[in-house]
Amino acid sequence: MKSMVKTADVVNSNLWKLFPAINVDRTKDIPADYLGVMGVPISFIDKYSSTQFDIVGITKSGTSLENGRIPYRRLLIRHLHPELPEEIDLKELLAKCGVDLDIELLVTDDCGLGAVEVK
Repeated sequence: MKSMVKTADVVNSNLWKLFPAINVDRTKDIPADYLGVMGVPISFIDKYSSTQFDIVGITKSGTSLENGRIPYRRLLIRHLHPELPEEIDLKELLAKCGVDLDIELLVTDDCGLGAVEVK
């Protein structure tokens, strides 16, 4: 089953929370096309733009983000306007990130994306 959704619907709903958090060691390496949360260096705050990113939190000292590695404290951010096509296959994109979910999109007539059912 195709699970095509508008990229804006993923960004503006809680669907971005389905993507795993990734660690980005340098602010210049922040991917422009990632929908999930990214742990970035604290120095990112000097480059922060509220129209481009949402700060969703900060890691505690000793928080592991990937492979058991414990990086320095990180700001947790997400893109508000990722560089992706207007519509994406949500299930395929999640699978590329290592998230294997059987999802079904429930679409309402008036609002577009209504809900996502995870099986």
